[in-house]
Amino acid sequence: MSYICQTCQHKGKQFPNGRCPACDSHNIERLTSSGEQIVKKKRSRLDVILLITFWALFLYAIWKNFLQ
Repeated sequence: MSYICQTCQHKGKQFPNGRCPACDSHNIERLTSSGEQIVKKKRSRLDVILLITFWALFLYAIWKNFLQ
């Protein structure tokens, strides 16, 4: 597994204690097996609205069935 420092762009396989050996930064990310950075998908507004809606329905169903 390879890592890259986001501060100085140092690439390597070992970053002891989660720090870059070149610049001593904690700002590192893991690379894929092909050497590309893993892109984190940002949640859309629709995803957040659906998540809140389903949790609200779930909690309402629990309240309706077990607490009444």
